[in-house]
Amino acid sequence: SLKELKKTFDGSLRGRNQIPINQPAKSPLRVAFDKKVLGMSPSQIGRYWIDRKIRGQRGAPRSLGSSLQVLRVVAKFPAAIGYVRADEVPSWVKVITVSGRDVEDKDYPLFMEVDE
Repeated sequence: SLKELKKTFDGSLRGRNQIPINQPAKSPLRVAFDKKVLGMSPSQIGRYWIDRKIRGQRGAPRSLGSSLQVLRVVAKFPAAIGYVRADEVPSWVKVITVSGRDVEDKDYPLFMEVDE
């Protein structure tokens, strides 16, 4: 679900062996994902991770330098989960359903406006 995805990327999901992988900080796709899934702006997300670090909680997901790097890590490690633009997804990467919706559905919850 979108709620589980949020918990995976905000560090609050426990008991699951998932490895969230982020796009580069401040990239248009990352900003759109953080807004859509986490409900936070870049400045809010920065404060969120600093606060978690101060409290001794799990840190931010690893950020990689490009969509290709995200795809390679996700393809190599079954527990890894990341995001790329729909037109960047190769056949060798599994696209997950979110809230019971497939990426082909017009109401797929992760369709986002990305400011380029």
